[in-house]
Formats: sequence, structure tokens, C-alpha cells
Amino acid sequence: MSALDLRSGYFQMAVNPSDTVKIAFVTKNGTYAFRRMPFGLSGAAPNFQKAIDIIFKPVIGKFVSVYMDDAIILSPSFTQHVKHLKEVFRLLHEAGLTLDKDKCKLGCEELKYLGLIINKEGIKTDETKVQAIVEMKPPRNSKEAQKAFDAVKTAITKAPALKFPDFQKPFELFTDASSIGVGAVLNQEQRPVVFTSRTLSAAERNYTVTERKCLAVIWALNKFRTYLGSLPINVITDHAALTHLTTAKNLSNRIIRWALKLAEFNIEWEHRHGTQNTIADDLSRNPIESIIGEKVNCAIIRDLVLSSRDQLIEEQKTDPELGQIYKYLENPEDSSVNAVISENWSRDFRLVEGLLFYAKYATSLGEMRVYISQNL
Repeated sequence: MSALDLRSGYFQMAVNPSDTVKIAFVTKNGTYAFRRMPFGLSGAAPNFQKAIDIIFKPVIGKFVSVYMDDAIILSPSFTQHVKHLKEVFRLLHEAGLTLDKDKCKLGCEELKYLGLIINKEGIKTDETKVQAIVEMKPPRNSKEAQKAFDAVKTAITKAPALKFPDFQKPFELFTDASSIGVGAVLNQEQRPVVFTSRTLSAAERNYTVTERKCLAVIWALNKFRTYLGSLPINVITDHAALTHLTTAKNLSNRIIRWALKLAEFNIEWEHRHGTQNTIADDLSRNPIESIIGEKVNCAIIRDLVLSSRDQLIEEQKTDPELGQIYKYLENPEDSSVNAVISENWSRDFRLVEGLLFYAKYATSLGEMRVYISQNL
């Protein structure tokens, strides 16, 4: 068996030229539009899946299973597997799609796919899906409580207790956050599919309660993205403020950014009292994944040799493109100046005491930037 992973999935899908205006965005340097499908569009996942289904239609259900940018190829023998791989590679080549070689696994006896372990014996549960429960700290108040805790933990983490995900049905996502961690449970038809938790970083522990609760949702959605895609998701939280993110006012910049990320998922919010969200609450108070403090790497420049003003000016004048702009700003009547450059580019530049500055959106000299020739 083999597992294939597409390189930069969405970016391999071109956007119809007539639709690029719908996903344009404005920056201080101008207006731009995506030519490739960007992440974050609410319709990106279903359109991507539809395209993948069309591309692999000849082999899906025969020896290939595909979900989003992940494909698995199963064959009864090595000889047939080679033939199957050649057929899949042919389809990829015809569609102009490329693979991420570092994430592809070829000719394996066992593979992890969509959170499950697949081998010749069949399908079994990935132990990491119940790790958050297995490593939860036990109660210490009595032997009876310890026995009850162990019994419940064993029952929950047995493979039959975990539901095999059905991608034709909606998921339920329970999340919660404490002062030290976040926890989440992905359910379907009132049965758990995955348990997970992690600690909060030092910076995250300074978040407000609403920010920590929202972080738990964002983190869980990204963690379970392989399962969720564009499917309906019922997000259950005990923090009522999260259910009004799209209409609330005076949100922090961090929450606003997260709200935009949430827009790419098909979410239905549901508020429940904390007593109905006990598993996610317990996971957040007993996190298992540690967050290591981020290391900041910086380059120390010991010797910086600045070009002289005269050298900068000379290089600007002799640069193939900058030189044209420089000439136009010096003398707009100069007939040797490229008309396209003078009309479309010179408006964004200014000559200040002989130096060419990039001045688009600048309201003062302090906001302008010296434009450096590629020759320097």
C-alpha cells in the first residue's frame, strides 16, 4: 500500500480569471487578486474535493481512496501495486498535479491514513487518538475513585468505543480551555472519534477567557482538518460569547483574525452548560502535549558597509527599470523614456535631492523608502 500527498493542495487549482475579482484584497502596495485557490474561502474545500474526485474517478473505489489532498492505494500484490501506482501517476501527470515527496509513503505494509492504522490485518485505532485519555492524571482521594477512573478510562479507550468517521454525516466538536491547557473531543452520533489536548504557551496563558476558549476551537479545527473539510460541524462550547462572534462588537484584533479563519469551516455554534462539556473540560485541565517556548533566531550584523549617496544615485540611474523612472521624474518631456513605465510606475516614486524614493501611500518623507537597485 502507498499514501500520496499533494503539494500545497489548494494552490494547484487555478481560479477562473473571471472570478479573481471576487477574491481580490488591498494592501498598502496596491490591490492584488489570487490566481490560485487560496486557503480560507468557504467554498474552497468542496470545490477542491470535487476536482480531485473528477481527476481520480477512473480508479476511486477500485484500488484508490481519496480525501482532499490525501490518497491511499491498496493492492493485493506488489506487482499489481506497481501497476496501480503507474496508473495514479498517469492521472496526476495529465491533471498537472504534483506530489510532496517528503510526505508520500510508497510500498508500505502499514500506513496511517485519516487517523487510522491500516495493514493486511485490517483497520485499527491509532493509539494517539486516545493518548489524551490514557495519560490523564488519576484521582488521588481514594482507592475506589482510582478503580472507577481506571475502569472508565479502559472502556473509553478500547478500540470498539471509538467511532469510525462517516464523512457523509456531520461531526460534533466539544472544546474547552483552562488556565493551563486546551482540550477537545471530536464526536459523531454521540460517540468519540478522537480525544486531544495540549498545554498553553506562556503567552497564551495571558489571553483573556474568551481568547483562550476561541483558541481551543481554532486549534481543534486545525488539528482535525483532515476529518472535517467542508462537512457540517456542530461546535459545542460552554462559553456563550463564542456563539456571537459574527455579530459581536469591540472584538480584539486576535479574535477578529480567528473569526476570519473560522469562516472557512461549515460551523454551527451551540452553547451548553459546563456540566455537559465535562470531557473537554477535564482534558484541558490535564493536557498531554507540551508547547515548547518559541526560540527567536536573529542575525547579528557586525559590519555594515553603506553605499555612498553618489553610488546609490548612480546605480538608480543605470538600472534598466529604475533608470527609466528616474529619467521621467527628472524630465517628463524626455522622449526616450518608456511610456508604459512612465505612466504606470512613476506615480509611485519621488525624487528627493537626487535620490529615488518609493512613496506610494506615504504621507511624509519619513514614510518613503529609498529604492535600491538590484545591482547593489
